[in-house]
Parts: sequence; structure tokens; C-alpha cells
Amino acid sequence: MKAKLLFIAGLALVTTACNSIPGPAIIPEAIFDNHDKAVITSFSNQKELTASTLYGNSKAVKTMTEDTGHTTGEVFTLVTWYEQPNPYWYGSMINSDIKTIEEVTITKLANDHLAAGYQILQGDRQISKLYNLKKQERIDFILSQHAMVFPSLAEYKL
Repeated sequence: MKAKLLFIAGLALVTTACNSIPGPAIIPEAIFDNHDKAVITSFSNQKELTASTLYGNSKAVKTMTEDTGHTTGEVFTLVTWYEQPNPYWYGSMINSDIKTIEEVTITKLANDHLAAGYQILQGDRQISKLYNLKKQERIDFILSQHAMVFPSLAEYKL
């Protein structure tokens, strides 16, 4: 009798141990490879349920953090994600699919004036069409962003 109970208990443990309950999907849904770019700033639009991060190459970061004038060779990349509810933290939002990837490049013209080129690297046809109609507005918006302020470690005595 004792052997039967031990056998049944062991069998129950083995069968229940093999079943796993799947958890929520690992997040985020889409990851952007920023290559050699650093984060300049980030912001969200709660009306459209989007979150954006502005990346820049070293020249762009220097211009934005030191508040110097633009120079040729700066590349700004604005990535905008749709947001979704965070399954691990009630009431918070996380990145979902990428909505758009926009790029602004500063180049020098033949007359030594600087020009800002604009292109959409990723985005659906309707958004691309709308943004291309408003190129100058998008360039102005991207270049008007302020860099995040990071505290210097030198300020803290560790």
C-alpha cells in the first residue's frame, strides 16, 4: 500500500513538472540597431501612443550637447515606436513595432552653406507621403530637440 502511494505521488510529480506555463512575450517587439550613434534625447506622444528616441553620430551629439552651430557630416536619426501596455508592470507602456525611422543629414553645398537632407528610412506609405510633404517641418522638429542632460561622475565623490 505504501509503495502504491509513493508511486502515485511520484507519477503526479513527474507529470506536473513537465508542464510549463508560458509567460508574457519578451519585450520590446522591435529593436533598432543604432550602429555608431548615441542617444541624444527621447520623448513620448501620449495622444498618438508613440515613443521616440533621437540618435546622432559623434558630430551630431557634440553639436547638441555643446550647443554649437551645425557642421557638415552630422547625422540625426529619429526612431518612433508604437507603444503597448507593459505586461509586467500595470499602467505602464513599452515600445512595440517601429512606426518610422527618419534621418536628417547635414551637408555642405558648393557655396559653403550648410543644407539639411531628409529621408524616411522606414514607415508605411501613408506616413511617408505625409512626412515628405512636410519635409522642412520634420527637419526643423528634429533639429530643434534638446539633448538630455547627464550628470557628470566627476561631480560625485565615490
